[in-house]
Amino acid sequence: FTVGRYTRPPRITGVEVRSAGAELLFEWESGFGEFYVVEQFTEALGWTEVEDGIDSGGLTTRYAVGPAPVGAPVLLYRVREE
Repeated sequence: FTVGRYTRPPRITGVEVRSAGAELLFEWESGFGEFYVVEQFTEALGWTEVEDGIDSGGLTTRYAVGPAPVGAPVLLYRVREE
């Protein structure tokens, strides 16, 4: 989102694991009227979309994805603006 003249990527400010890993809830800084993509990294596929077209919730957006892949020792996620 834009701060002054500069655009910076969204920053994830919170992650919550719900229902024993059946759902992951992310919270990030966002801008009004913006749309976002949540992506996940796996060694086999690289970065892949988990969900796109996520409408901004205002100054912060919360979005749940799930379930986490079984057997993944490390999970990497990122949020980017569409």
